[in-house]
Amino acid sequence: TKQSQKTVYHMMIKCVPAEATLVITRSLPSNQHTGFHAWLALREFYIGNELAYISKLEDQFNSLSWNTSELWSTFETRFDSLINDLQALGHGKDENQKKVRLMSAIRDSGRRDSENGSVYTRLNVTNQIKEGESYRNWVLSIRTEAQKIQDEIQSRKSKKHNINRDVDSED
Repeated sequence: TKQSQKTVYHMMIKCVPAEATLVITRSLPSNQHTGFHAWLALREFYIGNELAYISKLEDQFNSLSWNTSELWSTFETRFDSLINDLQALGHGKDENQKKVRLMSAIRDSGRRDSENGSVYTRLNVTNQIKEGESYRNWVLSIRTEAQKIQDEIQSRKSKKHNINRDVDSED
């Protein structure tokens, strides 16, 4: 209903710092002093031109990379956030596009596992096995395998650290 929409816009505006709200809403013509118009003005203030913002998000999606020092969980969260932002703007990606982009980012990262094997190769085996699954089930399988790889790397680092510590203590 129209009343509940007004309430929603007013609730969203309350999440914005008061200083920004005052500056933006005072710049609106008097016939646009509504929660909706204030929300639109604040939205443009924070994200800029919507088409430019969508274009920026599309570019981020197409060039997504798994950063060198980034844990899988951080990378996956960043990817999900980008997907959700695009979806909210009406530019959602289908399941196949998400799978392809995620696997490309993994491949391009060039990461190695604890045995110096390609992380991409290991995750691609999971990708091929779970290919027909829904995105949700597919990404769960990829996440599980990525976590195993991460745990193996951590375990190996811990063992190496303990061996080095033992050698140092013998000196």
